[in-house]
Amino acid sequence: MKKKLALILVACFCIGALTACGGSTQKKVSNNASSASSQTSNGYAFKTADGTAIVIDAEFEQFKSALGQEESCFEAASCAFGDLDKIWSYKGFEVDTYQQDKVDYVSKVILKDDTVSTPEKVSVGASSADVTAAYGDPSSSDSSQMVYEKDQMKLIFLLKDDAVTQIQYTTVKF
Repeated sequence: MKKKLALILVACFCIGALTACGGSTQKKVSNNASSASSQTSNGYAFKTADGTAIVIDAEFEQFKSALGQEESCFEAASCAFGDLDKIWSYKGFEVDTYQQDKVDYVSKVILKDDTVSTPEKVSVGASSADVTAAYGDPSSSDSSQMVYEKDQMKLIFLLKDDAVTQIQYTTVKF
């Protein structure tokens, strides 16, 4: 069942990335840790229980050791950048990465259950009113999602019956 779910998630990721398959040669502006810390202060970042901030579009290697052993890792050929897309699963969340020149960069962090939360203490199961109280009015929303955009990334709260079912930190590159 987990393999089937992972395959479905990768398929969805690749379909979403197809818009970038038109031969884009966009490269990451900077690959160093100082760039990652500036992104942390400007955009949204997921923080683990030990305080490790996972920054969108930053090199995954700088976070990987702090996260410990992944529960699973699924990889597939990327249609957006030519290398591999990977899904690293951890307890309560996953980190999706894309590769450029054999280096993994964070494209998405997905909070899947209430064992983890955003730095503003919003987790799966919260109401849309809780999200608005923590983040203000969204950039866009409908009955199924609330989207906040900031500094080349999106923070997306997926909703069902006015309750958060999933939280996604994602790049706007795709």
